[in-house]
Order: sequence, then structure tokens, then C-alpha cells
Amino acid sequence: MAILKLENSAVVLTLRAVTDTDDLLVEQVRDIIRESRFIIFNIKGITFTTILIGDIINVLNLFEEHWKDRSHRMMFVQADPTAKRIFDLTKLSKKIPVYDSVDDAIGDLPPVL
Repeated sequence: MAILKLENSAVVLTLRAVTDTDDLLVEQVRDIIRESRFIIFNIKGITFTTILIGDIINVLNLFEEHWKDRSHRMMFVQADPTAKRIFDLTKLSKKIPVYDSVDDAIGDLPPVL
């Protein structure tokens, strides 16, 4: 996973293909969740498995619990049509907005106070 930290307290994480032997996504991003109220997942080229969807739900739950009293947002960028369909079917798109690009996601962030 590649990490890019932006000045407006957003972090862009580029996911890579996930295998059964990888650490759970929540373990990989736990420290980032504690530090960043805005997390953008670049999911270009990612194939979504039930394991990855479960990981994303766990990350979302941890993220929302940690930032429940402050403005926060988790976002996906560069989702292909299949991923968008999966997000719609699983209702993840209601919790995690999907944008075409990192710039679009950043442009939709609230001002940092």
C-alpha cells in the first residue's frame, strides 16, 4: 500500500491486490485512522473479494468510531464499473462516496478548521 499525506489532513492510500496471506487491511491502516480524519482509498485496478469487502467494512467501523465526534470522511477514487456495482449492491456507496479522481475527492472535503 502506498501512502501520500496531503496538507489538508487527508491521506491518500493506494491499495494493491490482496492475498489471503496479507495482514488485514484494518491492521495496516490503524495508525493512519488515528491521525487522519480524511482518508482517500485509490482502488484503481483492485479486484474486490468478500475478504476485501469485509476488511473495508471493518476499516469503516473503526474509522467512524474513532472520529465520531469530529468531521471525517472516507472516500474511494478510481473505481471501475464492477467495483461501483459492488459498492451499490453492498450499500457501501451510501457510507463511502466514490469519486473519479483524487482531485475530485479533495475538492469535496470540508475546510480544515
